[in-house]
Amino acid sequence: MPIEWEKALNVLKNMGVKQIFNLTHAITPEYSEKFNGWQGELKKKYGFITFGAFHQKTAKNYS
Repeated sequence: MPIEWEKALNVLKNMGVKQIFNLTHAITPEYSEKFNGWQGELKKKYGFITFGAFHQKTAKNYS
């Protein structure tokens, strides 16, 4: 569904939402870096609490 996310953000602010958490999941490995850059911009510009994007093929196993 197409959405104008900046309009949606304004609606949330008008409802009293003070903080937004955002997590993305990369559908393909090459999107991880792109999404992480976008997440950084959301954090800087809007103060979102963001989590790095990941894809199972590029994730490291730390166990």
